[in-house]
Amino acid sequence: MKTIIKFLFLILATQLAAPLAAQNADQAGTSFNLQQAIDYAIKNGYSVKNAATDIEIANKKVQETRGIGLPQLKAEAGYQNFL
Repeated sequence: MKTIIKFLFLILATQLAAPLAAQNADQAGTSFNLQQAIDYAIKNGYSVKNAATDIEIANKKVQETRGIGLPQLKAEAGYQNFL
């Protein structure tokens, strides 16, 4: 009985330790100094991404309005054979 409990504890411990090791390995490549952290925050901030999205929306609206104002072309063709 004690060996089963030890075995289950060992499995539980390894399952809990695996994500912690993965986080440490992932964080090793993302250490910033102060200037790099500021640049990263400026580049990837929510307000910057929202402003870029707003610019895209405005450009699409301009294209939509331009498309409405341009002349529309409607073509039709017919064929009749009178013998």
